[in-house]
Amino acid sequence: MCEGATWLCERVLPPLPLRQFVLSLPRALRYLLAYDCKLCRAVAKTAMQEIFRFQRLQARKALGIASTSQAITGAVLAVQRFGSALNLNVHFHALVLDGVYVLDVFGNGWSGLLK
Repeated sequence: MCEGATWLCERVLPPLPLRQFVLSLPRALRYLLAYDCKLCRAVAKTAMQEIFRFQRLQARKALGIASTSQAITGAVLAVQRFGSALNLNVHFHALVLDGVYVLDVFGNGWSGLLK
């Protein structure tokens, strides 16, 4: 587990501000997700899409960009299947970039992280 965290910190995540999100779910849905991996994947994907959509809309308002397709963000998500008492408790932990990248139209590639 320590090697995985080191790999994420040194090779995957940029040295930029991150936010942690924890998505807890109703009990009935936790049990469904524990036994249906496709549903679990769909719920995780939908949660991340909504976080990304919110970030893009905020960037659109703050930066005045024409389209939200110009704003790119990223995240690392982990599914945790148990609670502190080792009970069945499916929930998601995500590290999300605290902002978006925007394509620089003047030829410099991607500009830095913009909140």
